[in-house]
Amino acid sequence: MSVQQKVVFYAARSTRFGEIHENPPIIRSIVRENQRLGFFPKYAGKYFLQLEAMIFQTMDRLCPDYRGGLWDMWELSNGGCYLSPTLSDSHIRMVCEGNCFEGKLSTDAAGIVVSLVAINHLAWSVPEPEHFNMLFYALRDWALDHAESQDILRAID
Repeated sequence: MSVQQKVVFYAARSTRFGEIHENPPIIRSIVRENQRLGFFPKYAGKYFLQLEAMIFQTMDRLCPDYRGGLWDMWELSNGGCYLSPTLSDSHIRMVCEGNCFEGKLSTDAAGIVVSLVAINHLAWSVPEPEHFNMLFYALRDWALDHAESQDILRAID
């Protein structure tokens, strides 16, 4: 018999004894076609070209079977964002040589991994990384509730 567990995250803020506030669930929404052009500038500012290039380069590096294609853009209610490839196959093989992860992930989970890696890389590449750190942790919070969270975390470890 399996036991399902729900992980609940609480905001760190001062509360009265016995008063606990649960964070609202994170909601994702797809970026409409007429909003796509402003997606990268909205989230990466003057670094939008670097972030876009890093996402596609990271996908090429981590997914040896990837041959290009269209991507969905997602916004998260906690201020995060990510991209996911729209491929004919719903899963893609991912190989992260740096941490010995290899597995098949859904295109959504693969997009989360690729976006996390690219955002993290950009955070280490800019003089003021605070904004990209916020984007990373907002997306990571979304990933923690994802059906493939264990594989996502193993891939970014």
